[in-house]
Order: sequence, then C-alpha cells, then structure tokens
Amino acid sequence: MKKVASLFPILSGLFICFVYGLRKFAPTLRQLYFPALYLIPAALVLTRSVKFSEMGFRIGKPFNGLLIAFMLPVVLFARFKLMGLPMGIFPGWQGIVLGSIGEEVFFRGYLQGQFDKFFGPNLSILLTNFFFTLVHVVKGYSLITALMILAVGVYFSFGRDKRGGDSTLWGMIAHPLYNLVAANAPSGI
Repeated sequence: MKKVASLFPILSGLFICFVYGLRKFAPTLRQLYFPALYLIPAALVLTRSVKFSEMGFRIGKPFNGLLIAFMLPVVLFARFKLMGLPMGIFPGWQGIVLGSIGEEVFFRGYLQGQFDKFFGPNLSILLTNFFFTLVHVVKGYSLITALMILAVGVYFSFGRDKRGGDSTLWGMIAHPLYNLVAANAPSGI
C-alpha cells in the first residue's frame, strides 16, 4: 500500500509538468497551471488524503527561516545594484507573486512533504526539485538555467526541511522575492 501511495505525488508532479506543457499547444489552457498548483494540495487536504500538518504550514525555526527567506533575494538584489542595473516593481508582479507562492504550496508543501514520508528528507528534496526543474524545462529554460533553477529549488526546499527553517512559509516568502528581483534583470544576465 505504501508503494501505491508513494506513486501519487510522482504522478501529481508529472501532471503539473504536463499541464504546463499544454500551454505551448493550447494557449487557452494557460490559466490552468496556477490553479492546479493550489487546487491539487487543497483537494487532497479536503478529502483527508493528506493531512494539513504535512504541508509544512507552521512557523518552524524562525531564525533559520528568516535567513533563508531573505538571504538569496537580498544577495541577488545587491548583485544587480552593484552592477548598476535598474530595479523596480513592474506591471504583472502580482502573477509572479501568486505563481511563486503556488509553486511553493505544491512543490515544497505537498510534494516534498509526501516524498519525505516515503523516501526520507534527502531523496524528498531531490525528487521535489527534479519536478520543479522539469516544469521550468517545459517552460523553455536552457540546460544551464535549469541547473540554476535546481540549485535555487534546493535552497527553497531547505527552508521547508527540518534541518533548515522547518516550514513552507520561508519558501513562500523567498520564492516571490527572488522572482521579483530576478524578473527585473535585463535578459542575458
């Protein structure tokens, strides 16, 4: 039974990648990705297939969590400022924030929590970020960029892990901040 139950998070991760991939072939399905990120975990909690407590919605370790939440975006911001690149909030920032939080809810909250139950913390981080990176590959990111996404995803996962911030909250803060700063960078950086 445990093996069958461990397949559902894997299938969910593949489904999210598939839904995102549909965007290229059916632009009208573009809006399905973000709702799916929220609705899959919510439906599983509501049907009691997954416990809400397993999603990592807690304060955890605030000192570690705050370092994780703000260190990467601050370093990225400082890098761009030192390079003399303009920074500012831009139109469409709401989508980046909601999308980033949705990815944290699905990937770190749901997938990482479920994989941790079945495979332990180290493999759960790797599996979670395999799917996180795969979604970005489907988005059209290059191999080098995908490897960077993998590293950033592992960083966000450490915020969720008991050895780090022990809460999904920290990635839900760091991810949108990181994307807001990164989205302001000129292309090619």
